[in-house]
Amino acid sequence: MNKTLDRLSQIASAAHAVADLTRSTLAYRYPVSAGGFLYLHVIQAEVRVTRHDLREIAITSHLQPPFAWRIAAEQDDTAVYFVAIRKALLGFAASARFDIAVPRDCHLILKLEGVRLTLESVSDTVDLPGSL
Repeated sequence: MNKTLDRLSQIASAAHAVADLTRSTLAYRYPVSAGGFLYLHVIQAEVRVTRHDLREIAITSHLQPPFAWRIAAEQDDTAVYFVAIRKALLGFAASARFDIAVPRDCHLILKLEGVRLTLESVSDTVDLPGSL
């Protein structure tokens, strides 16, 4: 009976270790001045955008598996640029969620392909082109 419990414990530990290898959470934080921009290009993921009162753009990515994603992030004097693309050979089974918090006066430029988009805390006019 003890051997069986030990074996089950080993199996549970191994399963937990494999799950940790296939998930990753990464956080990016960028200080911005008033009227800054965020350019976001994401392919086939979930994106949640919310506004806040801080002077920073915060992006938290939840990747599964992390090795199936290519992410590039950069900042200059006026904007933050963030691109997340699934890798061609590995990405077919990959998923991701990007939680993005931006200052209330931040201008958003979104290039989205096959994305589920959620806008939270919105108090503005949103103009979406008809060719979605």
